[in-house]
Formats: sequence, C-alpha cells, structure tokens
Amino acid sequence: MRTVDPDLWSKKVTKPILNVSRPIKFGLNEFSGSQETRLRKSFHKAMVEFCRNSSVEGFRFILDKQSPKPIRSLYLIVLLVTMVCGLVVFAWNIHWFWHRPRLMVNPMSVQHPVQQIDFPAVAICSYNIISRSALHDYAKYIYSLDTNHIYTMNEIKQNLLTFGALHTRSEATFDPRFVSYLEEVARETNVTNILYKLSPKCESMLVRCSWRAQRTDCQRLFATRLASSGFCCIFNSRYSRVDRNNPPRKVNMMGQDAGLRVVVRENGDDFTLVRRPGDDVEVDIFDGIQFPTIRAGIFRFYAAARNASVFFKLNVEAQEPASSLQHHSDEWLGCSLARGAAAARSWSRCVARCRARAALALCGCAPHTLPPPHATARVCSLEHLACLAKHKEKLSFLYPGDAAHESLSEERQDSVWCAHCRVGCARRRYSAELVTSPHTPLLFLNRFFKGLDLTNTTIISIYYEKENQRLYLLDTSLRWYEVFAAISSQYVFVVGFTVLSIIEFLYHLTFRWYHYYMLHVRQDRRLRNLKTAQPNNKINNI
Repeated sequence: MRTVDPDLWSKKVTKPILNVSRPIKFGLNEFSGSQETRLRKSFHKAMVEFCRNSSVEGFRFILDKQSPKPIRSLYLIVLLVTMVCGLVVFAWNIHWFWHRPRLMVNPMSVQHPVQQIDFPAVAICSYNIISRSALHDYAKYIYSLDTNHIYTMNEIKQNLLTFGALHTRSEATFDPRFVSYLEEVARETNVTNILYKLSPKCESMLVRCSWRAQRTDCQRLFATRLASSGFCCIFNSRYSRVDRNNPPRKVNMMGQDAGLRVVVRENGDDFTLVRRPGDDVEVDIFDGIQFPTIRAGIFRFYAAARNASVFFKLNVEAQEPASSLQHHSDEWLGCSLARGAAAARSWSRCVARCRARAALALCGCAPHTLPPPHATARVCSLEHLACLAKHKEKLSFLYPGDAAHESLSEERQDSVWCAHCRVGCARRRYSAELVTSPHTPLLFLNRFFKGLDLTNTTIISIYYEKENQRLYLLDTSLRWYEVFAAISSQYVFVVGFTVLSIIEFLYHLTFRWYHYYMLHVRQDRRLRNLKTAQPNNKINNI
C-alpha cells in the first residue's frame, strides 16, 4: 500500500498543472459540483438526446458525423435562419391577433319570437313644461298661505314661470328673494317637487288605454317619471329605483290589438311654457332599463300627429353575449356584462350621472332632470341658471375621442369626458315604422272606441307585426385554440415543426431534463459518500 507523507500532502495539492490542454470531461464519474453545473450538464444531455431522436430530419442530419462537415455546417446555418424567421413570424402573429378586434357580432339563424323579448318602454312626453291650470292652482295655494301678501297672484305666477328655464337651461331674470319666500311660506325648497306641481299630469293627457287586447286603466300602465325631457308618462320602465323590481312586460300575440294602444288628448290653451313649438305628441321608444336621455344613441324619438291614428310597427335587434364571455372582465371586453342589477349597469344612466357630476363641478349643483351623483348633491335652482346656460353645450355633448373626425372639433373642445361608461354587451335596439292615418269614424267600430270623442286626440298603437325578430350573438373573434391553430400552421410552414416535434421538444425539455438532473444529483451524492468514507478505509488498512 502506498502512502503519502503528511508534510508533502499540501505541496502535492498545490502543484500546478502543466498539461493545460487536457480536455474537460463531462462523464458521470466526475463530481459535478454546484447546482448550476448540474443544470447545464443535464440540459446539454437532454438536448443532445432530442436532436438524435427527433422526428425533424434536420437535427439528426447535423449530428450525423458521417455526413460531410461543410454540408452539416451549411445546413445548421439554414436551420438557424429559418428558426429565426419562424420566431419573427410567431411574434408578428401574436401582435396581429392581439390588436385585432376581440369581439364580433354574428347573426343567428335560430328563430327569436317576440314572446321571449321584453316589450319596449314607451314614454309619452308633452312639449308643455308648465300647465296653465297647474300654475294657477299652485299660485293660488301659495297666495292663500301668505297672510301678508308680499307678492300678488300675477307676481307669484311670473316667478314660478322662471323655474321652467331649468328645463331648457336658458338665462332668465328672476327675483332672488322669491326662493326664500317659497321656503318661508310654502315650506318648499325642492325644485323637482315645484316643477312636478307645475307640469301637466298624466291623468289629463291619457284618455283611454289597452294592453294585450284588454282595456286597462291608464294609471295601472303608465307612471309619471322624470326624464331628460322633463316629466313624462312612461310605460314599462325599470330604470327608476321604485320600478327596478317590476317584471318586464311582454306580448303574447301579433297585431294592433295585442300591443299597447293609448288615446292622448292635450289642450292647446293649457300650454304656458313649452320646450319647443309643436302640434304633436312626442313618443319615445327605448329599453326599459336605460335612462331616457337625449343623445344617448339607443333611443328613438317620434312625433305622433294630432287628430290622427299613428301605428308603430316595432322591430327589435336583440344582442346576447356568448356564455364564454362570462370569464372575461369588462375592461377586456370593452362592454359591460350585467353581473349585478341590470339597471345599475345601464350605460345611459352612467352617462347621465357623468353629466350630473360635470354640472356639479362647474356650477356646484346637479340638474333635476339627471340622476344625482350622490344623495347629498345639491339640485340646481334659480341662482344657477346663468352657469347652466353658460355650459349648456358642454353638458349636452360627449367627448368623441382623440381620433375623431375633424368635423367633431366643437365636440372635442366643448364636451364631457365619460369614457368610463361602457355599453352593455346584452342590449335591445328598438325601432318602429310609422303609419299615420287621419281619423275616420267608420274605422272605429269596436268596444275600445265606443263612446270616445276623437276631437283633438291622437291614437297611438304600438305592436309587433312580425313574430320573429333578429337575434345576434356577441362572441370572441377568435378563440384560443383557433389562434393556436393559425399560429402553429404558419410556424410549421416556415420552420417545419409539427405537433409531434413540439411534443418531443417539450418532453425532452421537462421529463428528460429532470431525469438527467436527478442522475447528476445521485452521482454527486455517491461520490460525496465515497470521499467521506475513503479516509476511514485507509486507517483500517494500516
């Protein structure tokens, strides 16, 4: 047995190695050292095994030492260039698919009967803001409460008329003491209540109504609700808090009698302050969950002639989101899914509140025709008329975006930014084809018109003429597997990779790499145990 003198051991260890050209060995019998070395060696062996056993002919040809070396080198360069081109094509496809429209609307071939569609909300609005009879009654009531008679009846009427300017947002001269006078005498400071008392009532406008071929009391069908046009008689509305739990109404048959029929009469002598001159009735058709506001893009405003029968032949375009969209956020979709209360996620209501917040920031108050941004928001009164008139255009337009056409330059400079409001992914777009016919007594020989005076009236009939309506499905333009198929097919064409070769590569990059890494770990552990046990064996031999 050969031994080494302990005094000479350190000199032998620190002896420099003269043969520096000796190649480095990567065999399993050598100690691998750090974890980084084990990872590098195991990866090298896994990739060599992949190249030797891959279904891609190019990899096996490059490692085949029997082939000429120049040809193998040229083939390696060509292979690297094609792989780089494939990666560029892959990156370009990812960029193109990411920036293309994510959603698309597909027409459905299935039948969509109107029995399954909500009947639209119908608003009958008068151009008359302040009724002459209502003004006289309210002024008489205030005058009776004032024992000192600070204002005369005519002065009270003139001051009450100035409240109508809050509808049109126009400047008007008013007595600043009159607001304090109302608060002291009538105990009334709510502008909305004052204008409601001055507006014409639905009981005086709606003469007779029928729904689904049955004559019904108009008060059971219509309710006075506040819209951007003022106080209107609205049917089937669900945007207000008091109506939010009401189920939507639907028809069960087609034809004039199966829909909504209303007889409207207005007294022209009762018009005291109007929104615009007109000898007709304003009829608005919209989705019941949407807030009826002007310039919302989802409402249809029609003018029904007086002393005539106006037939509204309804058409609806229903859009439903695909079930797969429920897994995406509203930011990704660009539209809003009704995951909560549908009315709370109304786009028009969001826009109306956005405009109310803009008015609150500019004038310190929110208009009474818009939903308040919060419960403590102050409602605009007479002292805010000048500010509302100054910013009338700004509060009417929405910012069209930086990329808008140059014809919208005025809207870009003077508008309200409401980009956070998103339209609903599920929506109903109602429209109507109007047919107007003068009153002919011979045509009204049924029980609904029995004993009805048709003088100065408008008969409005809203119904479906066709049973099946158009249905659209909102879905993603390309699903993930379609994107994967499109990208992989181009990648196979450029590089030559197939699904089998990709699976082989992933297999060697995971399982085989881990296999070789564990071999190195076990080999290192075995060598470490041998080196630890070697001094004890030497002592026993001695």
